[in-house]
Parts: sequence; C-alpha cells; structure tokens
Amino acid sequence: GVFLVNETSTGGMLLALQDAGLAGKVKLVGFDGTPALVAAMRAGELHAFALQNPFGMAALGVETMVDHLLGKPVPKRVDTGVIVVTPANLDTPEVRALTDDAEAWIDDHRLVVADHQHLRDLVEAAGAELIGYRELREAMRAPR
Repeated sequence: GVFLVNETSTGGMLLALQDAGLAGKVKLVGFDGTPALVAAMRAGELHAFALQNPFGMAALGVETMVDHLLGKPVPKRVDTGVIVVTPANLDTPEVRALTDDAEAWIDDHRLVVADHQHLRDLVEAAGAELIGYRELREAMRAPR
C-alpha cells in the first residue's frame, strides 16, 4: 500500500495507479478531501484519507495569534484536529460538513471563515489588522 501526506501527492499517485490499471487494487491512503478524492473513494480507488478543517484551523490560528498579541498565555502546541475518513464514515454529517464545501475553498485558494466578523473584532481589539490572502501575498513580495 501507499500513504501520501498531502493532496497533490495523493492525487498524483491516484492518477498513476489509474494509468497502470491498479487503482483499487493497491491500498491507497492520502490526505485532504477534495472532490476528486471523494469521488475516488466512492469508486473504491482510495481507501482512506486524513481530513482537516481548514476553516476551523484558520479561526483557531487567528484566535491564538490575538491571544498572544494581547499577552495572554497560549499553548506551545495546538491540535487542530483530524478525521480519518473511510468509506464507512464518508457520508456522516461530520465529514460531509468538510468535504461538501471543499470545492469552494480549493477553487480560489481562500479560506472563508463563517464567523469572520468575530475574527475581525478580535484582531482589531489586539490593535492589528486582518488582511486577505491576496493582500498578504502582495505584502510578502513588496521590497523592504
């Protein structure tokens, strides 16, 4: 069998196994729940994948950063959670809540947090500014 640690590698190995006529015959365990990987699991070509909650991770990251900026103690390690998805739990509400929305955040590479106003309020209270993904990339590219 094969275990891959990210969506790109999982998708690549899936394509290689499909091309070789081995998809579903070789145990394949990957990472992330993209629509293509969910379809592969339904077709019996992917046996399991680790699924994280990018929306929850973003919110937790902002909240932890704000606590740090406000001088509150923050843990050295923060577990953001993971679900091991198999055909047996693929259609549970917990998994569907993450996989059904996957296409929206994959397509434009943005994380949309449902309670974004709450996060903006936290960041402003810390005296900082919440900027979007594109603004962050531009700021990182700007000469210093």
